[in-house]
Amino acid sequence: MKSFAEAVKSSPRRAGELVWLEVGENEVRGRLEHLKHCLIGRWGSISVPLPELDFVRNWTRQIWEVKGKLSIAALGRGIMLFEFDQAQEAERVFGQRQKKH
Repeated sequence: MKSFAEAVKSSPRRAGELVWLEVGENEVRGRLEHLKHCLIGRWGSISVPLPELDFVRNWTRQIWEVKGKLSIAALGRGIMLFEFDQAQEAERVFGQRQKKH
């Protein structure tokens, strides 16, 4: 079996639109652990342009009362990835948002 790095560097085997990639159990566990630090969110609608990430970061910190480091990545179509320094902070923010909706 190839390591994750070897698999990513190699050419994928294609079957139509599908891509086959094999990864080991440890890689999957590591990725799942990392995702505990993340939330996915949408800003406005698809047709609304995304504001500067610094604005979104400052707004998010204030509204969500974020403690610790917060990284934001634009994924396209108004969808953003919010990565928190601590998994507990992502859980707290998610729980806080769930109570309001």
